[in-house]
Amino acid sequence: MLKARGYAITNCMWDKMRASDESINNLIMNEDGTVNDEKYDNLTRPVTAFITFNSDDGLNEALLYNKQDAFYRDSNNENSE
Repeated sequence: MLKARGYAITNCMWDKMRASDESINNLIMNEDGTVNDEKYDNLTRPVTAFITFNSDDGLNEALLYNKQDAFYRDSNNENSE
């Protein structure tokens, strides 16, 4: 669905984009038109981030943060065993 929506956007096919939007919205809506929080949470899980940096400093900071995060994550897993 998201690939079809993206294709429609890149090719300025606005009617198809709107139809894709409606299909996606129908997946998370209740019959009364309200958002079903459980369905929404199941379908809106970020899996990828595209990040650009203006300088090497930003890249180095992100890499350092990633190493710290891995350290804390690993040490928490050891403590839970």
